[in-house]
Amino acid sequence: MRWQCAPVLRPPHLCLSELQNELLELAYWQGLTYQELASRKDLCSRRVSTSIRQALKELDRHLARESHQDEDSLDEVLLALNTCGSVKHAAEKLGLSADVLKAFMERAGIGLT
Repeated sequence: MRWQCAPVLRPPHLCLSELQNELLELAYWQGLTYQELASRKDLCSRRVSTSIRQALKELDRHLARESHQDEDSLDEVLLALNTCGSVKHAAEKLGLSADVLKAFMERAGIGLT
């Protein structure tokens, strides 16, 4: 499998329903209370509370998956750098340009020696 420096991930908001996205936006960006949300969306406050709680759990799961993917990618980069001896050869092994690999290394805090 070819390693990708910046895997295409679903943006966190795409893993939520339209209602969950809207409720989170209204609650956290516009500061509406659950009662105000329920009134505005013609829902009971319990449904608002449940939808927001489920949305926050899904976002937490999404971020955990993304974090594990970054750790796996970092492990592959470190292995390639250790076995290849140069950024150029490691980039070739990973199927990346040297510039992309250098950018990933910088973002991950890996210094060149």
